[in-house]
Amino acid sequence: MWLITPVGFFSVVQKAGTHHLTVRARVKADLEALRTDWLPSLSPTQQGGGTDYPFRATCTHEAWAEALGKMALSLDYSNVKSKVAATQGQARAAVYSQVWHALHGLSELPPPPTRRSSGKAASYGSVVIDGQGRILLQKPANNFDGGAWTFPKGRPQPGEEPQAAARREVREETGWAIEIRAAIPGEHEGTTTLNRYWLARPLEQVGHADWESEAIQWASPEQARALFQANGNALKRTRDLEVLDLALQLAATLDT
Repeated sequence: MWLITPVGFFSVVQKAGTHHLTVRARVKADLEALRTDWLPSLSPTQQGGGTDYPFRATCTHEAWAEALGKMALSLDYSNVKSKVAATQGQARAAVYSQVWHALHGLSELPPPPTRRSSGKAASYGSVVIDGQGRILLQKPANNFDGGAWTFPKGRPQPGEEPQAAARREVREETGWAIEIRAAIPGEHEGTTTLNRYWLARPLEQVGHADWESEAIQWASPEQARALFQANGNALKRTRDLEVLDLALQLAATLDT
């Protein structure tokens, strides 16, 4: 989650393989203020742990929930930007105003696809886009489901969380480890499954595609669109083209 407050701007995530939250900031003083005012159990600040957010610390889910509750109970201002200007100065308020103007564009976006209740099994996958804008595609082996190029995805294992299933399916079907960036809106219907996707970036190739894949390739958006257009299954063709467009829109928004 992103959180813009009068004491700072924070990005809060749960990293894969951990059971705590990582609170990230671009300004060290923001974490110090958070620790002083709301979250005394926040760990010491570490510097240089990533490129997007150079400062980070950790806490439990329970401590973060308690801190959010304290913030909510202390709300006493009618305008966030004015409060920020009073507590952190006009320069910080001006930056937040730019964020406000950018998010104003949300009102111009089409509504997300409506949630469908089809009774089909859930399937989870990822649209993986690398630094060159190429998209990772998988071609199922043995002409499974028509053998058309598609995004890596699959059904979860018992007790497996959706994002974990999406990461595992990409790793198994392509050999690539990924980092999930954001959820792609909507649920997208296939022949036998109802699919949810996440936008992701590649981290490293950790192996080879398993038996489920005849081939994999990195394709430009135009190449991916052409491969999807060749799918003889109209439902899947429409689904993959829709997911592609949503993923590219989301990636452009995040990168901006």
